[in-house]
Amino acid sequence: ASGSRVFQGEDPNERRLPLTWNRGRAYARPLSCPGYANGHAADSMNDPKVSVCILTYNHEKYIAQAVESALQQRTTFPVEILIGEDCSTDRTRDIVAELGRRHPDRVGLHLAEKNQGGGRNFCNLFAQSRGQYVIILEGDDYWTAPHKQQT
Repeated sequence: ASGSRVFQGEDPNERRLPLTWNRGRAYARPLSCPGYANGHAADSMNDPKVSVCILTYNHEKYIAQAVESALQQRTTFPVEILIGEDCSTDRTRDIVAELGRRHPDRVGLHLAEKNQGGGRNFCNLFAQSRGQYVIILEGDDYWTAPHKQQT
């Protein structure tokens, strides 16, 4: 379908990724990252229902707004925010480190030791996610509606 991305998976028990674009609806598709252990579904009241994975590389001008838009989301369920910073050559790492210091209970940082590329950065971050659902937010994007995750 136009406006949606399809990820192929072979095992019907693989994690599901809700795709939140395409007229504001969430679509779940199987997702796997070959060679990586996928995260686990929420198994307690304290585990997040949703993991927001923010992938970033050289997004110095945009990353603060992206993270702030995720922090401003209003939900009735627990949410974790994970940032995968891929060895940027600009100030992106400094900015996300400061955001992590300001919001240690809500923001988890995954700082690459060397540049991995977008695919590996995604798979590493996905493997660290604990939510039943995963939402991808690129480091140069942001949400304008505070109830985006709730719908």
